[in-house]
Amino acid sequence: MMSDDELTDRFLNACEDAKRALERRTKKSYTGLGEALRRDGDHPLVKPYIAELKAYVELRNAIAHGDRRDGKPIATPRADAVERMEALALRIENPPKVSQFMVKALRTVREETTLREASLIIVQESLSQLPVVNESGRVEWLLTTNALARWLGAMYKEDGFLVEEGGTVAEVRAYAEQQDRAETTSPNTLARKACNRLSASDAPAALLVTTNGKESGQLQGILTRFDVPRVLAALSS
Repeated sequence: MMSDDELTDRFLNACEDAKRALERRTKKSYTGLGEALRRDGDHPLVKPYIAELKAYVELRNAIAHGDRRDGKPIATPRADAVERMEALALRIENPPKVSQFMVKALRTVREETTLREASLIIVQESLSQLPVVNESGRVEWLLTTNALARWLGAMYKEDGFLVEEGGTVAEVRAYAEQQDRAETTSPNTLARKACNRLSASDAPAALLVTTNGKESGQLQGILTRFDVPRVLAALSS
């Protein structure tokens, strides 16, 4: 079990680490973490945790400037507060990236893949979309369940039977709409930034994660709007 002095030292060091991390991000200098929050509390790396950080600044000030007894501060941080402050400092210094949350076991299809096969993949793996790749593995477009439903509706006759059986993925492309599109991003993109993009009013159906963040890069994973709650829950913990 750590002593009060050890907990205090760790807590004060974590506050200083958080301040220095934000200084590196903003290219500014602060007298302390409190000033950093006053000046740049809206910074995307700080804003989600601003209430917590302000509370810890008050504790830090009570330790550094508050009443003392026998030469030691009366205020002493609890172990869980120390661990949380250290975790927050680490998140400012090294914020979570898309690579930590993207789905890596990524299934893809080709345009010549039968719709039966593609549909089975979607149903069996509970997917909402499948990247459609060309012969070189580059993603051409996104096959979504919405586009598939539009194609299915168009293929029915008035009596309720399909116009033709055994279609291929290529046939659905004409039914893909703006909201079915995908955008590319880098594995090093901040996870919160990716969540913001997927939550926007003009959000794509998915973010395709490539080695260079461009369409020319090698596909490494995918992040969809359905992943946003999972990612945000992890970022808030």
